[in-house]
Amino acid sequence: YMKRVGLLRGMAQVESGAGLAARSGDARDRLTQVRKTVLGQLEEQARCYQNLIPILAGHGIILAGWSELTVAQREEASNFFDRNVSPALTPLGLDPAHPFPFVSNLSTNWGFILRNPDTEEYVPVRVKIPTLLPSWIALKADMASGERRFLHLDDLIRHSADKLFPGMELIDATMFRILRNAEIELDEEEESLREAVTEALQQRRFQSVVRMDLAPDANPALRQGLMEHFELSDDDVYELSGLLDCTGLFQIAGLDVPALRDPHWSPLPPPRLPSEEVDIFAAIQAGDILLHHPYESFDMSVEDFISDAAIDPQTVAIKMTVYRVGDDRPFVRSLIRAAEAGKQVACVIELKARFDEARNLLWAQELQQVGAHVTYGVMGLKTHTKVALVVRKEGRDLRCYAHIG
Repeated sequence: YMKRVGLLRGMAQVESGAGLAARSGDARDRLTQVRKTVLGQLEEQARCYQNLIPILAGHGIILAGWSELTVAQREEASNFFDRNVSPALTPLGLDPAHPFPFVSNLSTNWGFILRNPDTEEYVPVRVKIPTLLPSWIALKADMASGERRFLHLDDLIRHSADKLFPGMELIDATMFRILRNAEIELDEEEESLREAVTEALQQRRFQSVVRMDLAPDANPALRQGLMEHFELSDDDVYELSGLLDCTGLFQIAGLDVPALRDPHWSPLPPPRLPSEEVDIFAAIQAGDILLHHPYESFDMSVEDFISDAAIDPQTVAIKMTVYRVGDDRPFVRSLIRAAEAGKQVACVIELKARFDEARNLLWAQELQQVGAHVTYGVMGLKTHTKVALVVRKEGRDLRCYAHIG
């Protein structure tokens, strides 16, 4: 959504209607189709969540609202708020007397309407929900045997507003989330692709807003004020009957409940690479090896191919392309070891891998620091292919071994 709708919104503002949009309806028609589809998806998502709640309860996992808590549980939650949540919250005014606060992409926020009893003045305030805190707060008070009860962090903040705003009267509360445009054109005139990507990453945080999600029964004045500030129309606003941010459910999905988990899948060793003791280069010499992932082990084949080459005294060079590196990719670690051992290492790291640009830049810098040759792809194109080449000195000759993914 963040990639495509931002582009379509820009095209909708262009009178010509030429290009891709003209071939299958203009951009405005496509935006209408997108909205219709997304509304259906959000309704299905909300139904799925509501159906999950009783199923989880049947397994002793209670996702409770504030009204469902006992007095002891509310007190426990309130104490948790004082110790672990309140210090991380920063209320910011949304009224004309204050500069409008920066709202980060995909952040979930409470918009509170407060009233000062002394002046009768109404004050809108925004409170960002911290992303570093758990989305679901585990409670221990008044728990039945075999039961686990959780309160959503959003709910806890909403019902602790009196502590955030002492002396003020809470009139209304609205939860909202924004999505910013993630489609950024690189400056083709930049001499360095690395500099162009770095600059684009800095710009992305401040890109225009392409969508706003609201919890049900949003305050009309707050809704209108947010729409005006972010320059949104009614078609850019979605009211969600379910959670605004479902990613917090990974915390619940990670609970150790065997009855709710799929059986663990362990990839099988490739028949010609049954163990790590097998000489992978001898196996390839005997004939090409066809691998079927994830059913056949990636670790015991492709990763071992690069890691073995990194410590192999006969290996002269390792050359490969990298698209998405990840936080701790064994490939990059192996390339660093190879470069430190004096082998020639050449790597094409695609800096335009969407949402992994910063991570790829970091790994590229680490490789360069150990003497590896790093290139950043080609301006205007994406290097998405997964290929690797290992060059070995065997007798008087050089032999090449390749992986094509």
